[in-house]
Amino acid sequence: MISFLGAPIVGEPGDEARRLASELEGALSPRARRVLAARVTAAQLAAEGRAVELVVDGVPQRGRMELRLPDAEPAVRFETPLDEPTAPTGAGRLRAALEVRTPVLTDRLMRALRARSHERLWAERLPRAGRPGRALPVAGDGAPRAVLVGMHWLDVGGAERWALDTVRMVAEAGLVPVIVTDRASRHPLATAPELRGAVWAVLGSHDGDALLRGILAAFDVRGVLVHHSRWLYDRLADVRASLPAVPIIDSLHIIEFGGGGFPVFAVREDASATAHHVISPVLAEWLVEHQGVAPEKVVMAPLATRAPGGDRGAEPAPRRDPEALVIAWIGRLVRQKRPYLMLRLVAELVRSGAPVRVILHGDGELDAHTARGIRRLGLAGVVERRGSADPVPSTLAEADLLVLSSAVEGITLTTFEAVDAGVPVLSADVGSQRTVVPPAGLVPAEPGAFVREATDRIRALARDEQTRRALWQEERRLVDELAAHEDAATWMRRTIATWAE
Repeated sequence: MISFLGAPIVGEPGDEARRLASELEGALSPRARRVLAARVTAAQLAAEGRAVELVVDGVPQRGRMELRLPDAEPAVRFETPLDEPTAPTGAGRLRAALEVRTPVLTDRLMRALRARSHERLWAERLPRAGRPGRALPVAGDGAPRAVLVGMHWLDVGGAERWALDTVRMVAEAGLVPVIVTDRASRHPLATAPELRGAVWAVLGSHDGDALLRGILAAFDVRGVLVHHSRWLYDRLADVRASLPAVPIIDSLHIIEFGGGGFPVFAVREDASATAHHVISPVLAEWLVEHQGVAPEKVVMAPLATRAPGGDRGAEPAPRRDPEALVIAWIGRLVRQKRPYLMLRLVAELVRSGAPVRVILHGDGELDAHTARGIRRLGLAGVVERRGSADPVPSTLAEADLLVLSSAVEGITLTTFEAVDAGVPVLSADVGSQRTVVPPAGLVPAEPGAFVREATDRIRALARDEQTRRALWQEERRLVDELAAHEDAATWMRRTIATWAE
């Protein structure tokens, strides 16, 4: 994250802005510093060739950054919340400290505490929303035709990438994407080309109900897409009451361990939804068989079954190094991916005498923590670090096995990338990974069991090349079965096209 005057911004502000900041920082209040940081962000977006309107606390700023391009392209509205972050509770501070100092123990503890809640998600049907929707005034004839898109944030992730893909489809259909993000963040995707011509608001201290009223009054909303947006889920009944015929589709990726996450909101608001798009058979089964959602409302369309631009690998790649099994770990260095657990696994493999070499490919908020872990566990000679600037295909070209240590997942793109590269996958048994990874490639997600069983499986794969090849062949078969379904992009593009008619 790039910080400027104590606030996150989307890019490096430059020498002149830094000089000005050093002169003004002591004279500005915290709020004034955040306003100035927001202006820097708006200027950065404008420098990308984007039209920008700066709004603070829901109020357009006098003398604000408001630029319109020569071709009168619709303005991008950059809205920044200025509410101060809520101070963590005592329990929150304790958990944060434990996650830094004892991440594996904390992981184990939190899984134990949430296990019963997770079991109930599969054993019991969730309640539906009982509140009737409120019919709000809607735009008249001549209003810009639009699609309302709810997102969690514009941070980097698979769900966000898919959401931006749908935003691009909306624009290609001749409709205006109106995007509302639930949370403020450093928003690294704020300058993505998919947002050109969009209207974007970040929820802050202003009234979320007023925001919905304003959108419905200003735009002829032809459809609604929900991508992990609690704000929009909470208001779907109002959208349905206001626009009884409007299509409402949510996209679901993963049942979070414990409380369930966004699929729980989808079930609660099922009466308002036209369709639930899911990326795996596991989610489809949960909605229909365990939660009683009508089968005709559930659309199973995988996001990807092949690496972008990749070819279908027909044979497993041969061992790269006859002396040592080369293991790749690819992902963001965040708690969800549990890089610290991967390091524990590597340390156990080394202790057991297994001949391995590891490529740890990724960066993120746990970068420094991961570097300390490598030093503390004495793995500097075993683990090679690579970052997001390094090409993933190059890492897979050197790997004999991909290991996924995540706490939660949907179906990872890296699984498809590995299988296409001829590399078998060993994965924690989370989310819908079992759709494309057979039992021989799955290990328990509980940290202690993950390390023990993954160690045994990897030692066996290192000893027996036929076992490694057989694992890949079964994964190739499962990926090909999934690929028989229509992919999400094809289905969504066809659906959105009907909204523009």
